[in-house]
Amino acid sequence: MDYQILTDEDIERLLNMEAVLSIVEETFRQKAQGNLIHPPRFIVKGGQGALAFTAGASPNQQHALGFRVYSMFKNSAEKSKQLVAVFDSDNGAFKGVIIGNAVGDMRTGAIGGLAIKYLSRPNSKVLGMLGTGTQAVTQLQAAVQVRAFEEVLVFSRNADARKTFSARMSKELDIDVRAVDKAQAAVEPADVLICATISPEPIFDPDWIKPGTHITTIGPKLIGGHELPIEAATRAGLITTDSLAQIEDFGDKYFLHTHIPLSQYVPLSDIVAKKHPGRTNSEELTLFCSTGLAGTEVAVASQALALNQA
Repeated sequence: MDYQILTDEDIERLLNMEAVLSIVEETFRQKAQGNLIHPPRFIVKGGQGALAFTAGASPNQQHALGFRVYSMFKNSAEKSKQLVAVFDSDNGAFKGVIIGNAVGDMRTGAIGGLAIKYLSRPNSKVLGMLGTGTQAVTQLQAAVQVRAFEEVLVFSRNADARKTFSARMSKELDIDVRAVDKAQAAVEPADVLICATISPEPIFDPDWIKPGTHITTIGPKLIGGHELPIEAATRAGLITTDSLAQIEDFGDKYFLHTHIPLSQYVPLSDIVAKKHPGRTNSEELTLFCSTGLAGTEVAVASQALALNQA
């Protein structure tokens, strides 16, 4: 068999967050140079649900072309398992497939980490987190790789979940991760605020955000439900995203469609590649709207396949 089949256990053995950050950062540089193929995702509906596909290619980086697919079923009995398939972009050879969620979770966390690295103030010490799910885990893992946070303040509406998350991440990362019982207690002191919830409505007041804060929103962001207050976006001096193509594809369904023109978004890749200066002063509020940059998961998966074969 010329191709490989890997699972989450293999990804955890082959890659850590530091390595994924490096891969994803290079992918963003490739995007800024016009060398990344990254169309918006597309959805195929059938039966009681749908399949979502993100496809992309990074010919100059990993010689990789591929796609990620995951299911969208409201009544699924178990969490959907993703699949990432990778082909050689030079000759079309099938490199392999990775079954599981680790690639997608880690690459999303790494993208959030890049936003913090390039948009937050270098002396940021307090990280506020809203949400304690899988995305919160990888966002925090990446955040501590790029900034020397002294304290992490975590809030979710489930008291047991935030306590469990805080205990786990304090031990794993050897940093003070503390659960707080109000969203305000996580937001007000934050130099960096990560919103990684599933809430269809904002759970914090934008007046709690202090000047100079960097905000990342990971969760719901459509007109029918969004975790970020509109005012937090309209107050931002710099708004970035990983995929303008995806926001454009959302069209009038995107929660900021009538508030922020597409021309106002700065691609994070341009800041990574130093084509845009990014933050201009220490008091500027910066916002990163994460939509998922197609092709990043293919680059991460391709690297894992290469490492496993070495």
